[in-house]
Amino acid sequence: MLAEQLLVAEFIAQKGQPRRFECGVRCTPDWARDYLAQYGIHISLQANKWRIVRNGQRRLTTWQQVLKIVDEMRIAEGKQPFQVRQ
Repeated sequence: MLAEQLLVAEFIAQKGQPRRFECGVRCTPDWARDYLAQYGIHISLQANKWRIVRNGQRRLTTWQQVLKIVDEMRIAEGKQPFQVRQ
């Protein structure tokens, strides 16, 4: 048991506390679509790319870019982002 506590303490010292998310938060396209719609950003899958409509402007992008936008909104709210920041 003591060895486990030492390993946990070492991990936290090196990498910080484990990330925690609120109940019901998921990293899925359906959740991201509903979450971003609250901010007037609409996403949909089109020909293996994600179409983002933001401020009347449309663009095709990757899922990683969609997650970046979700993370920007979550950080602005003071919440934990999905992607690990270095």
